[in-house]
Amino acid sequence: MTPSSASERSERHVARIDAAARRDLYALGARIFAVEVDGELLRRLASSGLAGAGHPDGLGLLDDDIASLDEHDAIEELAAEYCRLFIGPHPTCPPYASTQRGEALLGGRAGARVLGFLERHGLELTGCAALHIASPDHVAVPLAVLATLYAEAAAAPDETSAAAAWSAAQELLVQSVLPWMPGYLATVASSARREPYRSVPRLLAALLEEERDGLAR
Repeated sequence: MTPSSASERSERHVARIDAAARRDLYALGARIFAVEVDGELLRRLASSGLAGAGHPDGLGLLDDDIASLDEHDAIEELAAEYCRLFIGPHPTCPPYASTQRGEALLGGRAGARVLGFLERHGLELTGCAALHIASPDHVAVPLAVLATLYAEAAAAPDETSAAAAWSAAQELLVQSVLPWMPGYLATVASSARREPYRSVPRLLAALLEEERDGLAR
């Protein structure tokens, strides 16, 4: 094995780890925004489930008082916070790109951009549909799509397939994520009264800043 081929293999390995880390955090973000915390997610948060996404153990994903409650009461408390932030009747942080970008119609151009992207790349909203996402401009949708694309990159059988998945992720970031989501995530983090609605948006915002820096290189 030549030194150059060993270096290339190492770079591919690092890229797969990086893609897997992004996949995990985007998938968690999509889940957090899509629907209220259930028992399965509560247990994952309590056990620092982000460790597998490349983040240190011990990251505070639940408030101490929530962690001290029994499962039913903890879920009820977090459901109330989810509704206050995202459902309303007057949500603090409406989770739609159309609202955040000042578009009059729910879905609107923001939704059309996401649907057009999915059609071009042969992707479907299967994961989000299972979570009852009503509009493609919901914040959970591009996060779920990014998780899917980075999953493809991490599992790609060859460099061409991996590069195609990375390229598609970059396209989605430029068109439908970076223009509005970092500011929205900051609003959620500052408005939230409970974890994980403070820490997860901050982690996502930091990752998106890395994505922006990478696109600028």
